[in-house]
Amino acid sequence: GSGASGHILDTGRGVDILLTPTAPTCAPLLHSPECAAVTAGYAADVMTVPASLAGLPAMSLPVGLGRDSGLPVGVQLVAGYGGEVDLLHFGAALEAAVAEAGRKGGGAGPWGGAPGAGG
Repeated sequence: GSGASGHILDTGRGVDILLTPTAPTCAPLLHSPECAAVTAGYAADVMTVPASLAGLPAMSLPVGLGRDSGLPVGVQLVAGYGGEVDLLHFGAALEAAVAEAGRKGGGAGPWGGAPGAGG
């Protein structure tokens, strides 16, 4: 393919769903200096823009809380063209797995558990 969408498709052969961070950091506090900076919104979107520009179906799900900040952490799921149904099924399964891990007192990845706790 050509352009951004062609590049993404070429590098994603054999992949049904791509899982990436939604943002490079945990969510900022609403009135924090990081949130007030004009460019902060653009920097936070750096992980989601490629799928949007390529026209690929994508969704973001909360998966836990930051270890140090206690603020939400999310992951983005990206599917290929026409993969909306698979994307929604995978998203529902991931959401259920994260909820189950939370009920068992853990979490997904190093951000599970209470703020300041190990993983």
